[in-house]
Amino acid sequence: MSATGIYGLSGSGIDVDSMVKVGMMSKQSEYDRMYKKEVKQEWTKQAYADLYSDLNTFNSTTMSKYKLSSTMNPQNVSSTNTAVATATANADAASMSHVVNVTQSAANAYLLTGNNGITREGTAGSIYLKDMINTDLLGDDGSLEFTVSDGQNSATVTITREQIESDNQTLNDLAAAFNNTGLNIKASYDSVNDSFSLYNSTGGSQNGIYLSAGVTRDKESFTES
Repeated sequence: MSATGIYGLSGSGIDVDSMVKVGMMSKQSEYDRMYKKEVKQEWTKQAYADLYSDLNTFNSTTMSKYKLSSTMNPQNVSSTNTAVATATANADAASMSHVVNVTQSAANAYLLTGNNGITREGTAGSIYLKDMINTDLLGDDGSLEFTVSDGQNSATVTITREQIESDNQTLNDLAAAFNNTGLNIKASYDSVNDSFSLYNSTGGSQNGIYLSAGVTRDKESFTES
């Protein structure tokens, strides 16, 4: 508001603008109090909303987990030798000690031939199959067949007379033939102990080594398990 246009005060020397400002100061203070009250109410409203959200989250998640017996009464298990035995316990487990007695240990199926060295028809210490097998038993076009099973699947390993004599098949070649069957059986020849072994890489009573050998000649066959 300006003094300009107020009738009767022109030329009086009174600072009307200052008077109006002073008069409005009380109204401004009242407005400021109302504004602060409004802001406080907004803050209070937001605080209540946050508190409600936190309580709802606590009730639906944290509190629900606290109700579980496994949370309220957990049990811990320790072993004196974790390499031998480990265990877990639920909230219903009793507080006590247990002793594990091993009466029998399991071992994977293992087949070893030639405990005192492999018998040979030819040169002693030779790794060639022709020095261990009488190829005359195979005939001209006969073959030596091994049927092997790991307890789950089976396969056939066939070695012909030509492979034995012309290709100079060795015990290592025979081991490779077993290993290429896709079975869980692993074969190897130990030149130090002069022994041939088959090993089932999977444990359990249902996994073993089942082997039979036979000679197939023309349409005749002879099998030895």
